[in-house]
Amino acid sequence: MNNSQRAAGGSIIPAVTRAQRLVRIQQSLNKLPSVPVVVTELLRALADDRSSVSDIEKYFRSDVALATKLLKLANSAFFSFPDPINSISHAAAILGYNTMRSLALSAWASELLSRELKPYGYGKGGLWKHSLGAAFLARALGHRWKMGAETAEELFVGGLLHDVGKLPLAQHSEEAFLLAPASADSALEILVREREYFGTDHAEIGVEMAKNWRLSPALADVILHHHDPDPEAEGASQAAVVHIADWCCNTRLVGMVDYRLPSAKPNATCMEILRMPELDLDLLLEESDPIIEQAGKVESAIQ
Repeated sequence: MNNSQRAAGGSIIPAVTRAQRLVRIQQSLNKLPSVPVVVTELLRALADDRSSVSDIEKYFRSDVALATKLLKLANSAFFSFPDPINSISHAAAILGYNTMRSLALSAWASELLSRELKPYGYGKGGLWKHSLGAAFLARALGHRWKMGAETAEELFVGGLLHDVGKLPLAQHSEEAFLLAPASADSALEILVREREYFGTDHAEIGVEMAKNWRLSPALADVILHHHDPDPEAEGASQAAVVHIADWCCNTRLVGMVDYRLPSAKPNATCMEILRMPELDLDLLLEESDPIIEQAGKVESAIQ
């Protein structure tokens, strides 16, 4: 099959092979923005119970833009606090360190995730809207299913970054690559198409990005398995929750500008991992809608 293209002037553009695409993707990973040192140190401090509020404020003073974005998130309609949060110390007292950690990473990632990803059906800001919806929903499900406050915040970060591997792949795909009508198993179908086209998929690339950013191995595992959770993996339940949150957002077409048929049901393995074989999916979607809607207000607040 000849995959060559014809340029506007009539000349033939040689087809790029899968191996060449893979090399270019690996090279592009080094060009993606790294997590700034101040953010890395801030996240480490927020994870340390010994850190004082003054320790936390020190990092925000060195990055005013980050502090401004975090306060916008804290004052968004999602949290709906009766009084405005006007300082980092106030935010730490009201939200707690775990939530502060989630919001700090969101503030940093907002610009990165706002890029247009036409091959995946996302316009500018679409992936950011989808990622925030999955993040807040995964967090809410963690609380609802009594997984603990710390795990709920880890689920937030997993939901926020689960599709981050799509960013470099979209740069190296033809515009119409993933826009053909999808089957009822569209999530796994996308992975198959990616592997055929690139020799890898967005979950594997997402893990490489997480490693480059020195994020936790547990988070990398959630990113790797958010489409097909491994029951034997240590973070199986977290990956299953993020998968379900992702499925809800895909079913509601959150952030998408090009329609594709979402998966009819979440991966059956998730139900087994979470020991919820009789989970009412229609009710789950209905209960998820207000959370996704509120997450959309957070997305608007930080733009």
